[in-house]
Amino acid sequence: INDVKISVVGNRFNIPINEPILGLWNEGLEINNYPQGDYIEVPLTRPVFCTIEENEFKDAGGDCAIFLHDHEYALHPQDNIAMRVSIKNNQINMSDEATAGIAMLEVQNSESLNNKFSGTGYYGMYAYAYWEGIITKNGLILGNDFSHATFSEAAIYLDYTTKNWKVIGNANATVIDLGVDNFIKNANFNHRHDHSGKDKQIMEDHINFNQGKFREHHHN
Repeated sequence: INDVKISVVGNRFNIPINEPILGLWNEGLEINNYPQGDYIEVPLTRPVFCTIEENEFKDAGGDCAIFLHDHEYALHPQDNIAMRVSIKNNQINMSDEATAGIAMLEVQNSESLNNKFSGTGYYGMYAYAYWEGIITKNGLILGNDFSHATFSEAAIYLDYTTKNWKVIGNANATVIDLGVDNFIKNANFNHRHDHSGKDKQIMEDHINFNQGKFREHHHN
């Protein structure tokens, strides 16, 4: 399969509050690089290109404004054909205990540029992996504006499964970095992991996100 391009530009998304009793996951936009339903699996020969640009998200207590998952890469990492993701110039307003503005699961080589966050929530951006042996690597978070937002955890959270991320010049960004060889500049650290795997409290604090609804929902 070649030349698959996804473009989401100039839209408005309203995300309602999550309803756990009904078992719903409320996301404004989900892009999952994974064949679902009745299909014939054909190996990718080129990466899927995904552009999310100049959209407005109003997340009133939902799970996530933008959720991205490169399930295909997690299934076939040996092929080294990862989805290419560009998230730029979006406005994300969060309220009513919204969980995350942008969540990236097993996404490689992503860029998140000049997005503006406002309101309140748990996380602004969250990068992580789930499958054993898979890491989320080589992401760029540059020039995003968190100055009109307040997060109970962090503006940017890099899970222990992240590696070689660059976080540069993000206004009013607080960062939790548990990953390996991530480069952070011009940010305030909520916590700096020692990479020894001994930091149990941080992992307990984030277990609902790391091992909860997102992971279970997207790895059935």
